[in-house]
Amino acid sequence: GTNSGATFVAGKLGALAAQFNGTSSYIQIPLAISNNFTIAFWLKTTDSGGGPQWWAGKGLIDGEVSGTVNDFGTSLVGGSAALGIGNPDTTITTTNAVNDGQWHHIAATRDGTSGQMSVYVDATLQASGFGPLSTRDAPPALRVGSIQAGYGGGFLNGTIDDVQLFNRVFAASEIPSLMNHPPVFTNAPGNFSSLAGQTLMVTNFASDPDLPAQTLTWQLLAPPAGALINSSNGIFSWRPTIAQSPMTNGIAVQVSDNGTPMMSATQNLTVIVQQPPAPVFGTTSISNGIISLAISGSPGPDYVIETTTNLAADSAWIATATNFSAYPPFFWTGLVQTTLQQNFYRLRLAP
Repeated sequence: GTNSGATFVAGKLGALAAQFNGTSSYIQIPLAISNNFTIAFWLKTTDSGGGPQWWAGKGLIDGEVSGTVNDFGTSLVGGSAALGIGNPDTTITTTNAVNDGQWHHIAATRDGTSGQMSVYVDATLQASGFGPLSTRDAPPALRVGSIQAGYGGGFLNGTIDDVQLFNRVFAASEIPSLMNHPPVFTNAPGNFSSLAGQTLMVTNFASDPDLPAQTLTWQLLAPPAGALINSSNGIFSWRPTIAQSPMTNGIAVQVSDNGTPMMSATQNLTVIVQQPPAPVFGTTSISNGIISLAISGSPGPDYVIETTTNLAADSAWIATATNFSAYPPFFWTGLVQTTLQQNFYRLRLAP
């Protein structure tokens, strides 16, 4: 667009917003919409405009052309936001005032086929009606912060930010997405492979497109048992159990901002959990009533050493030692029972 006297101040969503002086300043932009459209922006003002038609008010995003022509625009009528369609002039205004000096989100939609007109304030429908049909292409351009025709009294004293124009009608359910922009993942969906018993750690990254950036919070959606994510930094961790292998898992990671309304984004991690190979006993030696077992296998799982004197009863196995998150090979030593019974040993992987 072309700036005519607007200054720039701290913005609602961006680093800066356009400040208009109420007497002569505006920004001119091309006519990019004319039939079905949605106009959305943030507004902060204590100004009041005339009426009852939109073109007698203070211009917000406006395309008024003098005379009976196919024009349109949004403006401040009294303290309310208004949408007007020309030929014949039809104006709808919001129930609630928007000139309280606070930021309010304004969204106006128009369907050129049905004539349906709607205005939302902070994502709540505040005004609706029907106006003339077909294309409204009379404006040579649109103005931000002024009635397009430059009428005296049509210049806004206030601030406008994050102007968005769309050549389609947004449904009511979509309007909140115009107020706040969802965070964006900056790492691609990943495919990972891990042995059961090993701890997999993945750092997820996302950014918030709004400035200043909002606070992001992480969570997992319906994760497998034991899978966790740090809600503050997006670090995913999971130590799959032996019973969870072999298995392929699609794990949904969601990041949400703290805006109004809250917006979120989701993407998947694919984690293939492989079953570790069976552990192996190596050299066994007994000396002075002490047994020494050499143990090898894959690193990561817990190695549980169990003993029994009765192979016939599986319930007779007793865990005698556990090497947590072991890094084989390693040696285990223990006392040999001083009986004439045979002693049996086995390795079990956990968790």
